[in-house]
Amino acid sequence: MDKIAVLIPCYNESRTIRKVVEDFKRVLPEAAIYVYDNNSTDGTDKIAKEAGAIVRYEYKQGKGNVIRRMFRDIDAECYIITDGDDTYPAEAAPDMIDMVFGKNADMVVANDVTKEGAGFNVDSNIVTIITKNSVKDFDKMSKDDVAKIIVDNMLDL
Repeated sequence: MDKIAVLIPCYNESRTIRKVVEDFKRVLPEAAIYVYDNNSTDGTDKIAKEAGAIVRYEYKQGKGNVIRRMFRDIDAECYIITDGDDTYPAEAAPDMIDMVFGKNADMVVANDVTKEGAGFNVDSNIVTIITKNSVKDFDKMSKDDVAKIIVDNMLDL
């Protein structure tokens, strides 16, 4: 089991994947960095390997299929899910991890840097968005239960 796993779903991210992998390796040298290639045709997988990522594949097209595969394959104490297009700054990850390990948060949600007010917070809204209904006792749920809700509902988006 990894202590920290950085999970990066990718589809044709050859222009940015090297920077994303290198940034996360720099700020989280102890983390395992996984790139899940989803049928890219631009060499994303090769570039990710060269940058030092562990590359795996999901052949069923779609981000929901990739997310589901990542949670099936990877066992970790803390997951960081980011995109391969460099819209989430790796520099925020250590503070987010501190919220999980140091402040006992089950989930920390970040805003991407292309949106005004980018940042992160502990939030149950991600579950509401993904499942399209609210989860009343989110704060009492385990990480496994939250992950199951997310994975089970990913294709409904």
